[in-house]
Amino acid sequence: MEAKKKRTAGERRKQLKGKDENAKLLLVFGDFLVTAIWVCLSSTFGEAAEALASISGIGEFALTVTVIVTAIMMMGPMCDKFGGAMFNPIHNAAFICAGRGTVWLNATRMAAQIGGALFGSYTAVAVTPEWLKDRFHTLPGGLKAGVQLQAGVAVEVLLGMVLNVVVLYASDAKHNRFVAYWSPVFATILLIVTGSYYTGPSMNPAVAFSWYHHYQGHSWMEQILVYWLAPFAGAVLGGLLYRVLLQQEEAAVRPSRQLPAGLKAAAAGGTKQD
Repeated sequence: MEAKKKRTAGERRKQLKGKDENAKLLLVFGDFLVTAIWVCLSSTFGEAAEALASISGIGEFALTVTVIVTAIMMMGPMCDKFGGAMFNPIHNAAFICAGRGTVWLNATRMAAQIGGALFGSYTAVAVTPEWLKDRFHTLPGGLKAGVQLQAGVAVEVLLGMVLNVVVLYASDAKHNRFVAYWSPVFATILLIVTGSYYTGPSMNPAVAFSWYHHYQGHSWMEQILVYWLAPFAGAVLGGLLYRVLLQQEEAAVRPSRQLPAGLKAAAAGGTKQD
């Protein structure tokens, strides 16, 4: 009887391990797929906003922000189907620094997102009609007139840090659904408006890098420093800052509430914990 119980327990652990591995594979595949879809969709956001502006008379910039935020919200259910897929690798960098998920899984997900972005950009270039490609050359980003390289780097670092602190905060299990859903949305709007005066903004190295393969509108140095390294640096700072703040919060409430050493958390922006 004892041996049978041990075999049953061993089989159960094996089944759970198999399910966990399958969930991780599905998550990585989901990252690749949703990133490819996002890149394809976002390639025509400018044309969509221009068309809506001509019909409604509303400012094109306001409509561009609306289109972007609406698309992000629509991507949420699709990401959930894959167990919390994402299309921005800086979030995974923040997860690593915040202590969420393993380094190996987050690194694998980042590679999948970069691959998905490249696949999406090549697909968009191949299948999009020529009359919808008028703004494709602007997709890699570029510093606004009069903005120095150092200022662009600083802005992208700051935007990446703020975005990831908000995303990590919203994904904490102790916050209600309203906070988890809407705080990243409002933060995204604010950061897009702020960054539009300096860098575009980007806040997504995979997307910017994928389009730079097709349209080199600025120097390679600018691409690497402003649109690649700076968002990742901001994500690292955001993850570390959130980790410090969370530890301080736990230390403050533990004596009275006797909380466990680690608070359960989910992934960011409508995603799940790795």
